[in-house]
Amino acid sequence: MIVADPRRAPLIERLAGPDVLAALVYGIAALAALATVGVVLVLVLRALNDRHRRRWRAHEARWERDVLDALVDDQAAARLVRGLARRDRLYFAEYLSRIARRVRGAERERLTLLAEPVLPALTRELRHRQPERRARAVHTLALLGDPTSVGMIVRALDDSSSFVVVAAVRALAVTGAPEAGRQILARLDRVTRWDPNYLAHVLARFGDALAPDFRAIVQDEQAKPRARHIALLVLTLLHDVSSAALAARVLAGGAEGPLARAAVQLLGDVGGAEQLDEVRARRETLDPVLREGVVRVLASIGDAGDVATLRDALLDPQPTIAYHAARGLLARGEVAAVEAAAEGKARGALAARQAVADARRLATTSAG
Repeated sequence: MIVADPRRAPLIERLAGPDVLAALVYGIAALAALATVGVVLVLVLRALNDRHRRRWRAHEARWERDVLDALVDDQAAARLVRGLARRDRLYFAEYLSRIARRVRGAERERLTLLAEPVLPALTRELRHRQPERRARAVHTLALLGDPTSVGMIVRALDDSSSFVVVAAVRALAVTGAPEAGRQILARLDRVTRWDPNYLAHVLARFGDALAPDFRAIVQDEQAKPRARHIALLVLTLLHDVSSAALAARVLAGGAEGPLARAAVQLLGDVGGAEQLDEVRARRETLDPVLREGVVRVLASIGDAGDVATLRDALLDPQPTIAYHAARGLLARGEVAAVEAAAEGKARGALAARQAVADARRLATTSAG
């Protein structure tokens, strides 16, 4: 009798019995069924999305015509508002907000009136559990809301979501209302993750009306360094001449890091001879960014006594510092010194050559 060699049986039969093989077959069948269900679900969802998209495109095509009529005809505006279904109000508000970005004056006021019926829906959205929807409601209110909406946007500054807080800050900056800006200043700690330069540009949109508030922050030595830093950046963007003495006082008080850099930057923009001593005192700093700021100021508003400092700065290891030193020397008639540095091989030669080339190009352009 011939006995089968078990070593020659298929590997799967040697590793598992009939029950395990059956379970494996059932598992593969189940996975195939799940995959089929997944494909069906994807197709159904895509069909629903396509249907949803076609529906909103039809709405927008009709709204485009109706809104244009409503901007010039009160009766058309009334018909549009009456025919607006409750479930479409939020989408209609979003549609109006897109138009509001492109119109000004009387047309913008008409859009605000058209949006009045949807403001309650937007107000409810401010309490939605999803922060993305709350943030969208804040943004839309800023574009379509009446003056009473500012208070609701201010309250959004205290939202638990930083996403909503960012939307509220941007929205309030769009209004440009000084009191709204002061509400942001009272909550600067809520936007600690923002880049200071970007935040300064947002806050500068409130204009000169808030300059006294920013000066007060700089003057307050108990305020957080970051707040004083941002205030100095804003005052620089506002070209606030009255802040020059404050910036000099910041430097005299021993400020370091971003606060000192912002103070020097402000002095480079609005400072004068009376603040130069505080700037000169920082020329030996090891902070390359601050050192560059010092050289920029001395090159711009320094006097003959700063020529030696600028010559030393030609040898600075930072090429941008050497470049600004060369530009400052050229502006003071030290052409021979800069050209000699450009022709040499010492540190700063490349920066000096670039400064000479730029000066010649500028002279040629001006002559032409």
